[in-house]
Amino acid sequence: MHLKKYEVRSISEAMERIRRDLGPDAVILSSRRIGKGASSRIEIVAAMERDEGTAEEASAEKSWRAVGEPGRYAEHGDRWSRI
Repeated sequence: MHLKKYEVRSISEAMERIRRDLGPDAVILSSRRIGKGASSRIEIVAAMERDEGTAEEASAEKSWRAVGEPGRYAEHGDRWSRI
């Protein structure tokens, strides 16, 4: 699964960027408003399921899920947690 975080001014801007970057089958996992007033933005985390590909790619994906990356999310059973 490929995750990507966006900070945008509007939902329509987010949808355009998500479709362009992740494709029409991407899903939004979370959204929240950041800041107040004219400078407020929306943070959206979206995901796209990847093809399994080679065994090497699948192994790298499992390693990423186990270790994680700063500011990213990791899958834990049936829920996602911020790392």
